[in-house]
Amino acid sequence: MPPRRASPCRDRPQGEVPMTSDRDEADRIFAEAARWHLRLREAEADAHDAFMRWIAADPRHLPAFDRAQALWQALAPPAALPDPAAIAALLAEARPRRARRAVLPLVLALLAGLGLWQGPDLWDSLRADHIAWTGQRRQVTLADGTRVDLNSGAALAVDFTPAERRVRLLRGEAFFQVAHDAAHPFVVEMPNGALRVTGTSFDIDLTPEGDRVALVEGSVRLLPGHGGAGVTLAPGQQAELRDAGISPPGSFDADSRTAWRQGRMVFYRTPLSQVVAELARYRRGPILLLNDRVAELPVTGAFSTADPDAAIRLIAETLGLSTHHLAGALTVIR
Repeated sequence: MPPRRASPCRDRPQGEVPMTSDRDEADRIFAEAARWHLRLREAEADAHDAFMRWIAADPRHLPAFDRAQALWQALAPPAALPDPAAIAALLAEARPRRARRAVLPLVLALLAGLGLWQGPDLWDSLRADHIAWTGQRRQVTLADGTRVDLNSGAALAVDFTPAERRVRLLRGEAFFQVAHDAAHPFVVEMPNGALRVTGTSFDIDLTPEGDRVALVEGSVRLLPGHGGAGVTLAPGQQAELRDAGISPPGSFDADSRTAWRQGRMVFYRTPLSQVVAELARYRRGPILLLNDRVAELPVTGAFSTADPDAAIRLIAETLGLSTHHLAGALTVIR
């Protein structure tokens, strides 16, 4: 058999890569998109800017990244198991055979690490100006002198204008010490509404049930997201903004509520389900309670935010429960 003749070389602009088949190129781009998703979730210091350059470099990159995002969203949220059917359907949709071979190791890596179940939401991270990653606490000082403590997993976007100081808490918990400026109100947007102050100290915690605001000093005006009457809090009061409106103000213990700023979690006869939700804030990988009876068990104690796994072990031993660790990160309590 005569030797295969090489295709003639042609001049290419600098940086151009040799042609490949459309399918190979689509598979390559999808694999790159999946790796970018992993990098962003792992919070590499330079990932955000590099990712934006990658998106801008080729119009095919963003659609590929959207497909990768859809694949990871087939994994269930914290305290649940992944949806195998959804994962299988997405894998089947993403190029038969070769793409499945390229993507499957990434899916298995996610299932083994489970960091993506608990990690910060990707799009919030891209929109945020300040982020505290899982297990991290950060204090930031804004341009007006306002100090904001971000709890583990929190993300904050800042939008100051000549007329108004406006920020948006995208996720998590934050403690605000707002610099006084009567001429420029300070507004915090939340998923279910907003609050307005000129200078005060307060804590906001975004939870699945609602946006919980606790006032330490000063005064805040809570504004529901869908219109209607607002609520003014006095020091020592808290309320919750929900989709249906604002809850009646109630009292709270400031030391317990803000203990996270000193690296502590304080509970008093708190249902285990709520304790687990708080512990999950400080670790990668979900914590799963197997039944409602366990979820309602009361917990009292103070624990370090630096070692949530030690807290899980101590609580389980105290309550006579057992813990099981699966795939290196998933913790089951029963």
